[in-house]
Amino acid sequence: MAYILFNTKEEAIDRAEQAGINLNLSYHRDGNINGTRYAGIVFKTTSGKYAWEIVGDITSAENLAKVSTATEETSEANYEQIVFPG
Repeated sequence: MAYILFNTKEEAIDRAEQAGINLNLSYHRDGNINGTRYAGIVFKTTSGKYAWEIVGDITSAENLAKVSTATEETSEANYEQIVFPG
C-alpha cells in the first residue's frame, strides 16, 4: 500500500473526496447522497500527521511525496477515529 501524508485531517479528507470525484463515484456522478463519496481511508499516524491511502491516479508531485508505510496511532491517549463528513 502507499500513502500520502497531510498536516491536517481536513487536507486528507479533501484529497479522499477529490479521488472520489476523479473516480466518478456515485455521490459525485448522480448526486446520490447515499452513494460513495470518498475513495480510500484516512487515519491519524503515530507522527501526528494524517495518512490517506492512495486510491486512483495521483499527480507527479504526489508520486514523489508518497510513502510506502504509515503507522496508525492506536494508543488510547492519542487515538482519533476519522469520520468522513456528511
